[in-house]
Amino acid sequence: MPITSYAKKFKDLTLNLFGSSDGQVLTYKTMVGEFATTDKCLVFYDTGGSPPTPNLLLDFPSIQVIGRGDTSATSYPDTYHLMATLKNKLLGIDGQPAAFPELTSCTIRGDIAHMGKDSNGRHMFSLNFQLITEPDATADGHRMSL
Repeated sequence: MPITSYAKKFKDLTLNLFGSSDGQVLTYKTMVGEFATTDKCLVFYDTGGSPPTPNLLLDFPSIQVIGRGDTSATSYPDTYHLMATLKNKLLGIDGQPAAFPELTSCTIRGDIAHMGKDSNGRHMFSLNFQLITEPDATADGHRMSL
């Protein structure tokens, strides 16, 4: 069975929380690991996190979510609103949601950060989530489940 990245699981959780069936969050396309060439997208990246516990199945990954707007006059407030809504839906979510059962805790490192505009004049914002997860007990390796 292939291993799914935490960024992919976090994206799927986000889509679930927003009730999305079309892969979009508030008209923003979602993806993992790379930007589309289109305007208005959310990209989820695995960004390392803190070291896992060596003898127990307990990981501390972090996920960066970058939201990119369009070139309209409302791009800054619209994209900021998206990121604030994302933060409010995910920060402190109850552990083990159906869409991401390994998740036990979700906090953020800092707050919403404006990253400036990309080369096409689209505003970009970043949020960095810190997770605590309990990987599946069937995971290969030498660590024991909690």
